[in-house]
Amino acid sequence: MREDIVQLDAAADARGLKRTEWLVMLLRRRLHATSPPPRADRVLIAQSWRELNRIGINLNQAVHALHAATMVDSRLDLEREAARVASFRDEVADQLRVLGRALKGDMAYWDTADE
Repeated sequence: MREDIVQLDAAADARGLKRTEWLVMLLRRRLHATSPPPRADRVLIAQSWRELNRIGINLNQAVHALHAATMVDSRLDLEREAARVASFRDEVADQLRVLGRALKGDMAYWDTADE
């Protein structure tokens, strides 16, 4: 029993939670399949989402500028630059999806091998 408490405390501490908070999140996951992250995490996730969204907007503006560059005599390798911007855009979109799932209570951390 003492060993279980030590492991429980270690698992909770690794997530920055108190023992009871960790247990409540585990129960919510098992009962409801979702549970929002702790408040401090939600604030950081939301801030990251906003910043990535701004970067995505800037990348879209860069794509428009690249397209406009095709109208004038330019030394840019437009294909290469467009591919780079598209790659950045895709990475930002992927990260926004991950952060969005986290804000909605994606609880993959709590899944067990039997699910």
